[in-house]
Amino acid sequence: MRKICTKLLLLVSIITMSVSAQKKQSSSTEEIAYQIVSNYFVKNTFKKDHFENPKITTQKEFDAIFGAAVFMGKNGKPTIINFAKQYVIAVTIKETSYITSITPVSLKKTNKRIVFNAYISQGRKTSSTMKPLLLIAVDKKHTGKVEIQITQKTVEGEQALSGLPLSSQWILESFNGDSKLVTKNTYITLNKDLSAFSGNGGCNIINGSLKVLGNKIEFKKMISTKMFCDVMDQENKFTALLAIANTYKIIGGQLFLYQDDKLLMTLESYR
Repeated sequence: MRKICTKLLLLVSIITMSVSAQKKQSSSTEEIAYQIVSNYFVKNTFKKDHFENPKITTQKEFDAIFGAAVFMGKNGKPTIINFAKQYVIAVTIKETSYITSITPVSLKKTNKRIVFNAYISQGRKTSSTMKPLLLIAVDKKHTGKVEIQITQKTVEGEQALSGLPLSSQWILESFNGDSKLVTKNTYITLNKDLSAFSGNGGCNIINGSLKVLGNKIEFKKMISTKMFCDVMDQENKFTALLAIANTYKIIGGQLFLYQDDKLLMTLESYR
């Protein structure tokens, strides 16, 4: 009997150690080395405010978005990228008239996710506009889905751009990057406790309940008035996309609504 108990205790101990090791392995975080890529700019043919997929794996894909900027001096040449061994992670934000820089903080891999942290700092206002850009090169041995987390440095301290209040009024800016809108009177207002929303589809008043958990979002039980206007196509598209949206991201003053990884629409803060 004593031998059986001893064997059972040994078996339980082995199982416990195995489970503990699996948990430790599944939650492990790895720091990833990277190289800053300098002296490139976003071509004016790129009209979007951010990169839907920040991971760029080929020279052809890179050249379609970025141009090389050559300057005088020792570090004036653009960084050479070896796409046979590296890929690029690209971060940009909406064009601005303020002198703005994006600074890398960390690159870490947790399970199958590669998370790149950076912060944005703004300086004085200028008479021209710029599209801030940060590029880094990463060894291709580091595989996984890339996620970007940006923090904005302000005079008062740090404000997470992804933490800008969701409980605001958001005005439709574009459908999946297409900015051709019939009316700008299309918006949603999310209440303070994020339990309900209201707004206007462009013609009719809309209302419904809201469910938010982390970066997950659901617009539910939507109802609206029944007027008919000449902007019904835009309104019907707006309400249909709200109904299937399930994730969101806030960068700067913009709210991006997605169905999983597919961008549905971009809205701009009323503030």
